[in-house]
Amino acid sequence: MPKTTRKPRNPQDDPAVIAARVNHSATIRNGLIAGAFAVLVAIIGLSNKSCDQETKPPGGKEKLVIKVLDKATGKSIGGAKVSLESSDVPPVNTTDSNGVISFPISDPKKEMRIRVEADGYEKDFNLRITPANITGTQEIRLTPLASPSPTVTAAIATQTPSSISQTNATPGATPTAQGSNRLIIRGLVMDETGAAIPGARVTIGGYGAVTTDASGNFQIPVAVARARLIDLNIAKEGFPTKTLQEPASEDTIKIMLRR
Repeated sequence: MPKTTRKPRNPQDDPAVIAARVNHSATIRNGLIAGAFAVLVAIIGLSNKSCDQETKPPGGKEKLVIKVLDKATGKSIGGAKVSLESSDVPPVNTTDSNGVISFPISDPKKEMRIRVEADGYEKDFNLRITPANITGTQEIRLTPLASPSPTVTAAIATQTPSSISQTNATPGATPTAQGSNRLIIRGLVMDETGAAIPGARVTIGGYGAVTTDASGNFQIPVAVARARLIDLNIAKEGFPTKTLQEPASEDTIKIMLRR
């Protein structure tokens, strides 16, 4: 019987070789995946660091951005003096031409007070804020000082004591002009409990400002027709500044300030 010649086995077909080859490929694939993941993590970390650097000034402090605007026109107010009551920031700084100013803040959860002054605008604007509660830019709108019209100014200039009615005058009372062109605006400033607030500064746009007495009362003479709306601004340390409009009359205006 003739001998059967067996074909030599290819070493590459050996199961052990095939298994080793598969394991090697898996190892390479897993290594590539792990490397790609590490690169992705590094990129994300650099991105976050870059974002932090954009939102925080050097030194790891956060930044409070304030923009001061004209309440009537919405235009930016450059050169406004802004102070932020805090021990770790400059006491006073000035807005740029866009009405913007920024302060570095080390403790954004700490309540602070902003004070703003600008030429041509009512004084004593102040606002309590907590930077952590502010998203983006904190806008502050100032009320411009109203100027009496030329007609009203001329009427005041030509008025003489003889034109003031003394018919109903009583000792110690403030005289009131005849007709409706001159009124005494009277008011009472109190807190939410009804207690009088002495020392509050009350401003009527274009007609000056006074300070409330020990009983919280004030009086301001104005040259304006009855029922015409007037702008009042009430400021007192420890309270948010309040601005409101009231029709001109000699009835007592009761104004409440809330902490």
